[in-house]
Amino acid sequence: SSFIKPPKGKTVSNFITELTGITDETLADAPSIDEAFNSFYLFIIDNCAITSEKPEYFCYGDTDATFIKDSMKYINDVQIYTFAQALSCSLVDYQKTVKDFFVSPNNIALKKVYTLIKAEEVVQHHDALEDAMMLSEVVNKMKAKCKPEDRVFLSSMQRDDKPKRKTAP
Repeated sequence: SSFIKPPKGKTVSNFITELTGITDETLADAPSIDEAFNSFYLFIIDNCAITSEKPEYFCYGDTDATFIKDSMKYINDVQIYTFAQALSCSLVDYQKTVKDFFVSPNNIALKKVYTLIKAEEVVQHHDALEDAMMLSEVVNKMKAKCKPEDRVFLSSMQRDDKPKRKTAP
């Protein structure tokens, strides 16, 4: 898990600060995009060598893929660019799997499915590591702990209030 220093001239939006608590000051000493992706690349290489398994990359919704694609224009290292491109092309959006499993016409929030699996109310902070751990739990346990008919319970769960995105005039 790592923050990434925004490229020169970029700042953290009010929406992101309200959602996550991350500010420009939080990211002042964060690694560059190249450093962060290189660390992730080395983490993947080290873990694949241990398990000798092909890694699978899951996301929930399009935010991660969009972030990677938007960040690629700031990557300077060719090897890291290639890794980021391969990563963005191989992401599996598990939100679609969840939607199909519950035979739902609408997307279902990660927090709702995680709460169903844990059988207790949870608070989601929208921290990347926390979200990844929640998604891992959903990927590994949803089919064993949930039934398609649970969609009725999921739809009755209250939605979290999120800050509103400002739209351009």
